Amino acid sequence: MWPFNWGGRASQREYVATLLLCFVVAAAAASTHDPWRHPFVAAPMAAILTALVAGAILRRMHDAGLSAWRVALPMGAYTAIVLVAWICLPPGSAQRLLQAVASVTGFLAIIALFFVALLIPNPAPNRFGPVPRWTSTRALKPRPREPLGDEAAKVLRRMKRQAQTTLMLRPAEGPSFTKLGGRPDLDDCDPWPISPRGEQLAFIGQFDLAEAHAQGGPAWLPAEGFLYVFALRGGWDVNAWRVIYRPYRTEASLNPPAGTQFPERQVVMTPMKSYPSLDWLGLDCRVMEVEDGELDELADFPGSALADGPQHRIGGYPCELQESPMALMCELAADEVTPQQAADGAPQVRAARKWRLLLQVESDQEMQFDWGGGRLYFFVRISDAQAGDFSKVWMIWQTD
Repeated sequence: MWPFNWGGRASQREYVATLLLCFVVAAAAASTHDPWRHPFVAAPMAAILTALVAGAILRRMHDAGLSAWRVALPMGAYTAIVLVAWICLPPGSAQRLLQAVASVTGFLAIIALFFVALLIPNPAPNRFGPVPRWTSTRALKPRPREPLGDEAAKVLRRMKRQAQTTLMLRPAEGPSFTKLGGRPDLDDCDPWPISPRGEQLAFIGQFDLAEAHAQGGPAWLPAEGFLYVFALRGGWDVNAWRVIYRPYRTEASLNPPAGTQFPERQVVMTPMKSYPSLDWLGLDCRVMEVEDGELDELADFPGSALADGPQHRIGGYPCELQESPMALMCELAADEVTPQQAADGAPQVRAARKWRLLLQVESDQEMQFDWGGGRLYFFVRISDAQAGDFSKVWMIWQTD
């Protein structure tokens, strides 16, 4: 049952319900005499109530995207004080002093329990699991604040209709093959990747495609295998990147050259919905019959549904920082065609629909990813990805 679950997340309503249950049972036991105060009854009851409260606190922290270690140490210290004060110490002044400390600490703990209930929830799946039950559906549906006109509402429906799953890369609590930075788990069959100018590329990350499929990631990726992504440490030079695909897992025998490693962060893939931007849909804002406020709402909508934190992710739609047709840019660059040569209806315009976002990596101070405050976007054709050919991946760099 949910009160005994220490994993996952708890909504505000579920958290409050658990605490009320525990307080009612504790108050009923304290107001009665035998048999509730018998040692063989009181001790197990106290342990069960403590476990219920502890689990509720941890899951409530998870719902706000916070790790459990923030409360594990204080709770452990308080439990130790209670055990020593009421069980271990013999009657005397030392026991009375420690019991007074435990009483004051318990009063502060009750206040802390109230403030934990006020933690702001994350109304989307995060690294601790899916959205918990009893979460308000209003918070789960990103939508404009004001009613939209007919054309703006039509565009919004199109955005929602074309929504795709994106896999957010969030810090993992345990070991994980998928990671950002560190040393690649890659054999030395090929030399360390370099740019066309002979510069050593930096290792961005490695990704387990079977895990991506298990989390509902892009269906056009191979069902199994592993991707290794490299780019120039600066990040934005033309052709200064490489994506390596291995259908099998290899031993880590490729030695990184000096200056090509970032701090290691093991990550998990958390599925979320992503929505296409106006630019991705190919809509010209200059000819749309929408008001400025409606246009701002539509422009902000794709990003409103995403979780906070660095936007490192696989698949879905890119979070553009500039107004540009990114898929068309990839097609033109791959065919070495200038934008002036690609008129409306040109083959490149139609072929651009086959490009998909493979990976998005954002500037991240903790990871020492410094893309000039911008993001790197790696794109691949659907047909190439399905064939396991990642040699034609194209990268775009954008910044505000």
